[in-house]
Amino acid sequence: MKKRFSILALLLAFALVLAACSTDSDDTTTTTTTEPPADTSVLDLAIEAGQFSTLLAAIDAAGLGETLEGEGPFTVLAPTDAAFEAAFEALGITAEDLLADTETLTAILLYHVLGEAADSQAVAALDGSSVPTLNPQTIDINVVDGQIMINEATVVSADLAADNGIVHVIDAVLLPPDIAEALGVAMAEEDMEEETTTTTEATTTTTEAMAPTIAEIVAEAAAGD
Repeated sequence: MKKRFSILALLLAFALVLAACSTDSDDTTTTTTTEPPADTSVLDLAIEAGQFSTLLAAIDAAGLGETLEGEGPFTVLAPTDAAFEAAFEALGITAEDLLADTETLTAILLYHVLGEAADSQAVAALDGSSVPTLNPQTIDINVVDGQIMINEATVVSADLAADNGIVHVIDAVLLPPDIAEALGVAMAEEDMEEETTTTTEATTTTTEAMAPTIAEIVAEAAAGD
C-alpha cells in the first residue's frame, strides 16, 4: 500500500511538471505572434532606399522631417542623388549653396510633395493635367510611351508604399516655375556678360593684330628705297 502511494505521488508530480512546461511554451508563442509591426513613413522609405542622401539632407535642413513622418497622406516625388548632382551642375551651384538657402530649399522640396496618396494608376489617370503641390504651384503630368512624366522628369520607380503615403522615384529635380524663372534670368545675364567679355577680347586682339610692327615698318621702308 505504501509503495502504491509513492508511485501515485511520483505520477502526480510528473503531471504537474508537464503542465508547467506547457503553460510556459504557450506564453512564449502568444508574445511572438501578437507583437505589432513597426510603422514605416515615406521618410523611412527614403532612408532605407539608400539613394536619397541629398534629398534627406535637404529635408533635414528645411526642417520638414517631422512633417513627412506625420499622418499624411502624402505622395513624394523623390529625386535620386544622381538627379541632384545633374541639377547642381546645370544650375552652376553646389549642394552647400542650396542647403544654406532654406527659403528656396523649402519651396523646392514642397514642390515634390502632393497632399494625397496617389499610386501610379491614379497618377497616370491625370495624363495632361496640372496638379497642385504643397508648394502650392502645380506640376504637369503626362504619359509618354507608357512612361509617367512629371514636368521634365521621368518616374523610374513607382508605388513604394508607406503607412502615410506613397513614394515615386524620379530622375530629375523639379523646380517651381518662379524659382526656375529666377535662376533662368540669372543664368541668362551671366551668359550675356561672358559673351560681351569674349567679344571685347576678340576685338582687342584683332585691333592689336592690325597694327604694324617695327619690323614691318623697316621692311616697307627698305622696299621703298
